[in-house]
Amino acid sequence: MTHRHGAGRTRKTRRSTRHPMADPGYLRRYWDLQGPALARYRRAFNTYQDKIKEEA
Repeated sequence: MTHRHGAGRTRKTRRSTRHPMADPGYLRRYWDLQGPALARYRRAFNTYQDKIKEEA
């Protein structure tokens, strides 16, 4: 598997141009955040934002 990052922009991914950055590396990075990891990330983000709001 050599150079998967920008290499997704070919005939194959041309079909679904919902967002232009939809090459495999980009999508994989986001699908990794699904499920418990995603929930944990969002919870952390929310508490972080609340902290900012309190300080402001």
